[in-house]
Amino acid sequence: DPSRPGDFNQAMMELGATLCSKTKPGCSQCPVSSHCQALALSSQNASVKVTDFPRVVPKAKPRSDFAAVCVVQISQGFGEGIAEAEGKDNLFLLIKRPEEGLLAGLWEFPSVLVNEGKTDTLNRRKEMDKYLKQLLSIDVARRSSVILREDVGQHVHIFSHIRLTMFVELMILNLKGNHLLSILAVIHFCLATFYY
Repeated sequence: DPSRPGDFNQAMMELGATLCSKTKPGCSQCPVSSHCQALALSSQNASVKVTDFPRVVPKAKPRSDFAAVCVVQISQGFGEGIAEAEGKDNLFLLIKRPEEGLLAGLWEFPSVLVNEGKTDTLNRRKEMDKYLKQLLSIDVARRSSVILREDVGQHVHIFSHIRLTMFVELMILNLKGNHLLSILAVIHFCLATFYY
């Protein structure tokens, strides 16, 4: 009944839960068996069974992707060592993903895909440094002091079609000069957008 689509959907789900099971369908008790194409096909051809439907499409094996993820912490203990920088208010760099594609519009720590053969620490760091330089003009080697940079582990996240292995590192930066102010402005804007 077009005026009661919700009732129709509920009735179909109830049939699927009680009579029309994949292993033991109760076709003889089904109130809509006269409309069932699977039953009609199985009646016409002995090699076709009601349980052949719906056809199961084999799932494609998820592809494997690899990503370098960097938790970038901007120390506000300017010019201080790591022991003194801990416990101070620090900022973390978050990047908004593109509005289209996987996880569209969500916020994340800086992340870049890497080839499977280049998941070692050196290659991951090269890719991340290049990404940070392109994105925010952060030149890790020249414009900032790296207080700490270390691998913290890896995590596997399985999407329906992707098995993503993320290699995560922590980098604590003490940015220098005017570049610090411009990066802090970007980070404050990002955080304001994120939280409000």
